[in-house]
Amino acid sequence: MRRRFKTLKEYGETIFKDMIPETDLKGAVMLKANQFASCYIENKGKGNFEIKPLPIESQILPMFGIVVKDINQDGNLDLLTIGNDYSTETLTADMMQELAII
Repeated sequence: MRRRFKTLKEYGETIFKDMIPETDLKGAVMLKANQFASCYIENKGKGNFEIKPLPIESQILPMFGIVVKDINQDGNLDLLTIGNDYSTETLTADMMQELAII
């Protein structure tokens, strides 16, 4: 990306279809997302499952891990979740480092 865009402003103002040449996308795997909510899947038995979104408080930030355990020992399973990711995404990391040097 840093060869294609000289500034973050130029990168930010470019729409995706103009960002990556069509020749670079030949043979690319295209995936489609049908569900964006953090959910759990309940096993209803006999090969039947039900997708259930977690409460709204669990939808605010990305969730990267879940542990199911009776944390407070009340006899009910609890969800211990982990989220937040402060790493730099790969497309702009090199550009950000260059701007810091300038």
